[in-house]
Amino acid sequence: MFLGKYMSRIQFNYTMGIRTPWTLANEEVWRRTHQLGGPLWLIGGIIIIILAFLPGKIAFIFMMIMIAIITIIPVLYSYFLFKKLGG
Repeated sequence: MFLGKYMSRIQFNYTMGIRTPWTLANEEVWRRTHQLGGPLWLIGGIIIIILAFLPGKIAFIFMMIMIAIITIIPVLYSYFLFKKLGG
């Protein structure tokens, strides 16, 4: 959740952020991917905190689904955006 709050402000770098081959190859892809990923991670973090109050296995399953969603969507977005911009 806290990473999501600041993710859209992370400048292009090789140390932190959503570091896919496509975001590292193009600063525009980096910027737009982090603009999508930031709010997604913020909302996903809030949902994960709420899910922590569900009983055992149900909470675990839904948390893993939420982690997969907030991870896969920005990666796929960065790939398709890179291809769209002519990468």
